[in-house]
Amino acid sequence: CTIDWFTEWPAEALRGVATEAFADIEFPNDTIKDGVVKLCRDIHQGVEKASLQYADELRRYNYVTPTSYLELLSTFRKVLAEKKDELETGKRRLTVGLDKLESTEKAVEVMQVELTDLKPVLVKTSQEVDELMAKIEVDKASAAETKAVVEGEKEIASVKAAECKAIKDSAEAGLAEALPALDEAVKVLQNLKASDLSEVAKYSNPPALAKLVIEALCVMFQIAPTKVGEAGKKVDDYWPPGKKLLGDKDLINNMKDYDKDHIPDKVIKKIETYIQNENFKPEKIESVSKACTAMCQWTLAMHKYHYVALEVEPK
Repeated sequence: CTIDWFTEWPAEALRGVATEAFADIEFPNDTIKDGVVKLCRDIHQGVEKASLQYADELRRYNYVTPTSYLELLSTFRKVLAEKKDELETGKRRLTVGLDKLESTEKAVEVMQVELTDLKPVLVKTSQEVDELMAKIEVDKASAAETKAVVEGEKEIASVKAAECKAIKDSAEAGLAEALPALDEAVKVLQNLKASDLSEVAKYSNPPALAKLVIEALCVMFQIAPTKVGEAGKKVDDYWPPGKKLLGDKDLINNMKDYDKDHIPDKVIKKIETYIQNENFKPEKIESVSKACTAMCQWTLAMHKYHYVALEVEPK
């Protein structure tokens, strides 16, 4: 069969459709269900009659079709579901509230019992407080004497604090001088790559400035030179062990993690020769190699930090 969606449905058809639409809804009883079905039918038919009157009097048309009736039923189902949810939520909240009230009442009863039990303790404590107050009065005189002693010690402490501040200021001034150079050296090392070191290591006969830097690096890491030359006229050659050092994959990390706070005195004494060399300057070394410039800056920073650390070290 075919459903006619435009022609007006009879009352029995409207009732049947509503009954089917509400089949899965649990009503309190059949009387209420029948009443709801009848109400939906009457509303729909009332709107149909009102629409006819509206068209007759004002010549304007309001079309009421079976689809409108189905929308009415759908709206009722939706509103009913929403109201059920609201009621369930309210019921849950009420239940929780009642549970809280019950638990609170029990807690109050327990506290009342505890307060009754604690009353003798409170009386005893009050007596002890009175005794303590009397003792405090006696101790006031002693406290006055102690205060005088403390005031004297306070003056001594103020003098010591001033001395400590002077030491602190001196230390901060020294660090303010050394740390920027140290930070710059670390920054340069972070930009340094193993390939930069490899370029220096490729020299078979390195430039004098590059050789100077590698010698200083070997001194900082306490790497002994190779002895070259004729017997009795042998001289130190740092280039062979220096090339090996440049090939160490951990060299850059070892420079970053160098124990700058415990540089041996013999290393500082030996590196001094390079520090005083007028050619051992980054602005001169940079014409030879980026890597050598970084290693030069690092060596200078380690040397400066060593002497600043000695100045700020607690005496």
